[in-house]
Amino acid sequence: MLREKLGMKRTGWLVAALPCGMMMLGMGVQTAYATNYGDVLATQTPLLYWPMNEQVNDGTVPDVIADIDNLDALLGEGNFVNSANLGAAIVVGGTSLRPSTGFDGFDETNTAFNFNTSSSGSVMDVLTFPRNSVGMTAGAVSMWVNATNPNAADPYVSGVLYRGDEGSGNYLNLRMQDIGSTGLISLELLAGETVTINSATDGSVDYSDGQWHHVVATWSYDMGTDAGTLNLYVDGGTLAGGEQMFSTFDSSSYAPILIETDPVNDPGVYEVMDFDQRQRIGKGATNSMRYNGDIDEAAIWNRILSDQEVYDQYMAAFEAGGGIEGDLDGDGFVGLDDLDIILTHWNQNVTAGDLLSGDPTEDGYVGLDDLDIVLQNWNNGTPSSAVVPEPATLALLGLGGLAALRRR
Repeated sequence: MLREKLGMKRTGWLVAALPCGMMMLGMGVQTAYATNYGDVLATQTPLLYWPMNEQVNDGTVPDVIADIDNLDALLGEGNFVNSANLGAAIVVGGTSLRPSTGFDGFDETNTAFNFNTSSSGSVMDVLTFPRNSVGMTAGAVSMWVNATNPNAADPYVSGVLYRGDEGSGNYLNLRMQDIGSTGLISLELLAGETVTINSATDGSVDYSDGQWHHVVATWSYDMGTDAGTLNLYVDGGTLAGGEQMFSTFDSSSYAPILIETDPVNDPGVYEVMDFDQRQRIGKGATNSMRYNGDIDEAAIWNRILSDQEVYDQYMAAFEAGGGIEGDLDGDGFVGLDDLDIILTHWNQNVTAGDLLSGDPTEDGYVGLDDLDIVLQNWNNGTPSSAVVPEPATLALLGLGGLAALRRR
């Protein structure tokens, strides 16, 4: 099939006359690629990332990997403090995502935190400082969860973020809940402790199955356009064959999003609701909202994540070479199969960011920029078999093939 697309019929290879600059496409320095899950997260610059690899819960703050430059810009140089607090009832050092269980993007020593519903001390209070570094304007959180009974009474994977006006009941929660025999995951905006806007899994998959699941929640709100989104991805989203849910809202559907800054002295001036107090992992706003199960690899951003970034995180967990740029088919290697995807969808409008349709640039169109990503990363990863052509050869053959496609 690929031979035909490249013009390799009975008359052999069709090589078109191409400008020198186009012939050099793909001959530059190859893009470095991540080799494990932590490396992939690092390329996405989270504000804070907790690997959760502690072996002893001694009451001190857990290790954190922080984007100090970003935090300094937000808070002023030197003002970052990792004040996350591990509750005494959290059990550390539990078996987690490891190569022996199919997660090759981690070390065999990787561990997780275990949370339980029996104690109010089973909670990780995070981001009590820096305050105001993450708000409803834009943000994201990712983590891996593993539960068999997340707490049928009021089961929250995480009171991920909520506004510090504790009496208002206005929260953003990432929740895992058993409904009948199905474990659902949802991202919710609560007003007065009533769920107003939510994005939730459809119930076709039971996520309370004692297996590890990758969960990413993103949110955003633009006061100028009065438009907000809640996005929930489970197991890599649709690019990886998982679930992906989106909801929209505005100030009429979620009134707490806009707060009058000074109703007495400056009425009519509003700002976007912020998370100016603590946020929690393992529990929501009250003691009844405790999560029962394991959590690992928690990270938080003050921006949204793209579909491609979510996919890269998920894939990186399974392959030591996961998250390789240009690996469109997710086999851990950039080669002929990836080039075939590009040529199959050449000049087509496709779903933005759909790698299997050949759009790593996420612009909804398959063209030279997408081809360049494949060629720049040619041979990256671990091939399953045969020797493959060098990048310069593929640049010439691939572009010659594109010329053939245009003539057919």
